[in-house]
Amino acid sequence: MNRIGFEWIRSRLSDDAHELRIVIDGDDLIERLAAWEARLPGAKSIAGSYAGLPPSELADGTLTSRLLRGDTIPDHPSAKTSVLYCGDCGFIGCWDMLVRVDPLPNSLRWSGFEHPHRSEDSAEYWDYSGFGPFEFDRSEYLTALDAAQVSRPSP
Repeated sequence: MNRIGFEWIRSRLSDDAHELRIVIDGDDLIERLAAWEARLPGAKSIAGSYAGLPPSELADGTLTSRLLRGDTIPDHPSAKTSVLYCGDCGFIGCWDMLVRVDPLPNSLRWSGFEHPHRSEDSAEYWDYSGFGPFEFDRSEYLTALDAAQVSRPSP
């Protein structure tokens, strides 16, 4: 089993904003992705260009439903959900990292990582087939998500 954590940090997009960073087995997900992407075609200057999720995602329950049940983004062509947003603008849909969240009886599995702008039909396909999957103990996952909710900064 992998271990997951969620940490609030000051956003680099705005001095008065925060973002929720995902930590897997002690490593920041964005840093893990940056190292993976650095070897992919056309990634030299853009590898790891992601931002964590804004506090508003936890405020309305959207993030919780996506991370617990694997709910997808409305009108999104993929059966996946965004776990990271664009590192330049912070908006969903611009430069996301998508993942399939599978709720299992005693765990949750993240697999099928995908960058929608570097999909198989793009000129510079980024293959994430060796990245993950990650499987998390359900009770530890819920505890980490609850802790993020309790410590959530004001949006």
